[in-house]
Amino acid sequence: MSQGMNQEALPHDGDVEQLIVDLADPEKDVRRTAIKALGQIGDERAIQPLIAVLKDDDFLTKWAAETALATIGALAFDPLLATLQGPDAELRIRAAAVLGKMGDERAVEPLIAAMKTEDKDMRSWSISALGQIGDARALEPLLGALNDEQVRGAAAWSLGELGDMLAVGPLIASLADDRVSVRKAVIAALGKLGDAAAVGPLIPMVSSPDLEVAEEAAGALTALGHPKYMTGTELTSAKRQDVIRQYKEGKKWFGERNLVGVDLSDLGLAGAIFSESDLSGAAFRNSVLGAAIFNKAILVGAHLDHASLRMAELRGTHLAGADLSWTMITTADLEGADLRNANLSSASLFRSNLKGANLSGANVTLADFGEAILPDGTKYRRGMDLSRYGTIGNPQTSL
Repeated sequence: MSQGMNQEALPHDGDVEQLIVDLADPEKDVRRTAIKALGQIGDERAIQPLIAVLKDDDFLTKWAAETALATIGALAFDPLLATLQGPDAELRIRAAAVLGKMGDERAVEPLIAAMKTEDKDMRSWSISALGQIGDARALEPLLGALNDEQVRGAAAWSLGELGDMLAVGPLIASLADDRVSVRKAVIAALGKLGDAAAVGPLIPMVSSPDLEVAEEAAGALTALGHPKYMTGTELTSAKRQDVIRQYKEGKKWFGERNLVGVDLSDLGLAGAIFSESDLSGAAFRNSVLGAAIFNKAILVGAHLDHASLRMAELRGTHLAGADLSWTMITTADLEGADLRNANLSSASLFRSNLKGANLSGANVTLADFGEAILPDGTKYRRGMDLSRYGTIGNPQTSL
């Protein structure tokens, strides 16, 4: 257990066996709670059970198990190394991910060896882990990986993390790759390395028809002391057109992007993924966003009035001050969302999950909370007074 941890907030060691049992609970929230506690306790008995959870069907549960094992640290190193070298392909990949998070230099040679497998995903995760560890022994293998088209993007990212200027020339040569994701990774790496030799090759990239590449190049040039900007209006308009183009091409991933102030109104974006993007002040008026995913996105001051968000995931989103009036948010997951001062008037939150959400100052006048799970975990019943959550106005009473 790390120093300074609030031991009173943790389960006692006697609870470890029960927590291990909870790892198999059908409720993912129970599994995640047990995983977090076991990571904090750091008991050796939990290591193999946590490794097994790395194959959980739920992505966030697997991620929690990775974090817990990395938190346990050195005690988990040997079991993870054995897993990295074991027969289970999925567990080998996840073990590489954890070893990268741990940053233990003892993993460098085993991860370099894992780069030689025929499994593309195994090579990619091993490369990324080496970038996280940042050991100079990885330089030559990572430079070699730039010649592997299947893992070039991962190699570029890791070379940027490694910080060795010997990578600048090979990275510049990799700018010719025709894939957006690879060019972005190469550009980002050149920006991190900070060598002026990259300025000339990066300048044309600002005019790329692929907006993500253009933005990345502008950011890298700014980092290199040669800023190239689009005007604010040009940029937000270009971002809207880029989202429309990619969605029409069947690409629904718009996560981890800066979409501040972009007008995405009157669009059909069902199933689009905006997780961890900054959408502050963005507009989705009248847009269809059914089953869209906004987990941990920032939507402060966004305009979603009259939008449809049925079955959308908005866990942990920042919706403070957002206009959600007349919005269909039925059966949506808003657990832990920040809805302070949001306008929810006449919105439908029927059967939505608002557990842990902050509704302070939210306008709920005539909103439909039928069968919704409220911030304290209780289910809404007709005529309930929501003012105890700091809301303003009264929801519909005919539910």
